[in-house]
Amino acid sequence: MRYKLILWDFDGTIASTSEDVWRSINYAACACGSKLPEGFISNSSNLSKSTLEIFKCLIPYPGFEFYKKFDSDISNHYRNLNNFHSTHMYAGIARLILKLKKCGVINAIVTNKPLDALEKILNIKKWIELFDSWISPDSLYSESKVYMSKKEMISLMISKYNISPFDCVYIGDSYSDVESSRENCVDCIAVSYGDGEISALKLARPKYLANCVNDISSVLFSSDIANEERNSLLGVQ
Repeated sequence: MRYKLILWDFDGTIASTSEDVWRSINYAACACGSKLPEGFISNSSNLSKSTLEIFKCLIPYPGFEFYKKFDSDISNHYRNLNNFHSTHMYAGIARLILKLKKCGVINAIVTNKPLDALEKILNIKKWIELFDSWISPDSLYSESKVYMSKKEMISLMISKYNISPFDCVYIGDSYSDVESSRENCVDCIAVSYGDGEISALKLARPKYLANCVNDISSVLFSSDIANEERNSLLGVQ
């Protein structure tokens, strides 16, 4: 096993969360007297848009003075009213993490999801025991009054476990996941089964591209395969 620390993105990597996220966005849109454009939800890449970008797409457009309400309503519904009924872990993820834990590998979540929502899901779904730790943009907000970037969260996890970046890998589904990993000198396995756009992932040139959970496992447990062979196997040119 090459890596000692596995950092996992959450949405679109560990779990499919899109239906519950859209439920909260729809709630906020209706509260503004608007709705999302037809076909907007079916394009999963729209989940990577900021709340402001989504707000600007509402029909009818409610006016910028409603943006703060829209943003607040999404957060309130997702954190307090959403039961996360449709959120589910991708097949094979739990088995892979348990296998990694048996090898002494640390598994931690690094996500842009708010901390209280993340911990609520982990508890409701009984996934909390799978992970050694987790970090969100607001994990240190009570102390610093600052929201952390993905780059900063990855750096903090590396420091927390006193592990070389070269012994760490980040697994995520977006262009920004790849970039944040690279900025920390950490390898990245980009997954194409999540919410990100495959074309954008390839443009980001991750170390590896995994089309399924078995591909992730192949990278993590095949340290004897040359990098070039692994890249060819998983579709990275």
